[in-house]
Amino acid sequence: MKKSIPHIFLICLSCFSLSAEEPSSEHTTVESRPLTTEQKQQMETSRKEEQTSHSRQSAPVKKQKKNVKGRISSQNHSFFSKRYIQPIHSHWLSSISMQGDSLELEDGSHWKIPSYQAQTVYSWQRGDLLTITPNHSFFSSYYYYINNACTGTSVPANLYIGPLAFTPPYTRWVVALDPIHCQVYLQDGSSWNIALSDASLLNQWAPNDTIIIGENDSWFSSYDTILINVNMNHYIRAKQF
Repeated sequence: MKKSIPHIFLICLSCFSLSAEEPSSEHTTVESRPLTTEQKQQMETSRKEEQTSHSRQSAPVKKQKKNVKGRISSQNHSFFSKRYIQPIHSHWLSSISMQGDSLELEDGSHWKIPSYQAQTVYSWQRGDLLTITPNHSFFSSYYYYINNACTGTSVPANLYIGPLAFTPPYTRWVVALDPIHCQVYLQDGSSWNIALSDASLLNQWAPNDTIIIGENDSWFSSYDTILINVNMNHYIRAKQF
């Protein structure tokens, strides 16, 4: 549900001269404002401790992503996946590199994938429904999974070229932040509560940062979404309000 941005935040925007920029055909630079080494280590340590703690609980564990044969149309993907994919989590395949080592999504973002996954993505088709989820393995150099709802296959991926900057409707960006209440407002009118455990990361964000929306597939979190900050190249867990 779209919500209007409170007046106080509009005032904050004007105070910091955060007027909307003209649409640009350039891509947002990935990690143009990176975390410090210390901040990155703190984030990774905190999430590893969370995962270790959760693994001791008796909640069900989601099965590892695996390949299955056959395809299903994107209109009927929910019958295949046996779960509803929220529209705001949805992405579409735009193109695959000739080498099969990278994918382009509808927002213009490019994702690097392992070369050994080329055979998997060659079975994908333009327009296939995709979601982006975190890679919870700390032994992988890939931070995300790109999941194809039409084929039931997934590949590990890293973002290396950002979306087309300030180009709606597929590209989203931050228009206001409320670090005190852990809230983020995007230009599309969506409003987000941020997990308290990610509050320190939110403090590093800034208006006009480009955002890619993904799905948080963890059983242990009430925050069903990840907001990927392209400029900082990390994500925070969120839920819409």
